[in-house]
Amino acid sequence: MPVRLNVFPGLRVKRSAQALKNGEKILAEVLLHERAIVAAAERGVPPVSAVSITLKEKFPEDMKAATVRQFVGTVVKAVLLKRGYEVFQTGVRLPKDTVFSTGSVYRKAAVVADKGKEAVRDAFAHMITGLTPQEKRILLDVVRTALGEA
Repeated sequence: MPVRLNVFPGLRVKRSAQALKNGEKILAEVLLHERAIVAAAERGVPPVSAVSITLKEKFPEDMKAATVRQFVGTVVKAVLLKRGYEVFQTGVRLPKDTVFSTGSVYRKAAVVADKGKEAVRDAFAHMITGLTPQEKRILLDVVRTALGEA
């Protein structure tokens, strides 16, 4: 099974902006509306709706392209990840938006106060409680093998 590394969206955004016609201008415009994006996330609405009217006015032809709209979504995601938000729900319909038909809703990511051994133990305990008895036996066998006890 291949491992997919998730490049931080901020890096991807800068590269993508260079690949799109007016990409750097669109990026700059979206970043000007960072407060509105965060406010929309706080209200529980897709934050792309906070920039759609401005983008349609300033870049009417560009906003017709699906790749440009996806790029805007990536920029919004990068802004919110930087501010400690995470994706809560995707594919939320935006029936009255003239640019975006769907968007994602974000929520503030939970803060882990203690990253010590107790926090790790609690995280593993929480994961294991969701396993079936058979899955727990399989996990035990895997751990014993890894420890050289099997």
